[in-house]
Amino acid sequence: EEVLIFKKSGGSLLVDASISDFGEKSDLRLEISKKSGMPIVGTVGFGQKEHHSDTVRNSTTEELWEKVVTA
Repeated sequence: EEVLIFKKSGGSLLVDASISDFGEKSDLRLEISKKSGMPIVGTVGFGQKEHHSDTVRNSTTEELWEKVVTA
């Protein structure tokens, strides 16, 4: 609903700067984009090192790469 309001106000692209550490749900971002017709660009990453979750901290580079490319 908010994306449609943005679109009706003249918006043509939405950038979602949420990162994985904030619990992003890229599947929902894609769904919103398709339903609204609004292109949504999403960022990837894990924030600053000192704020990494245990999951990120204990993952290999390959595991993190897989998480990013499949998001």
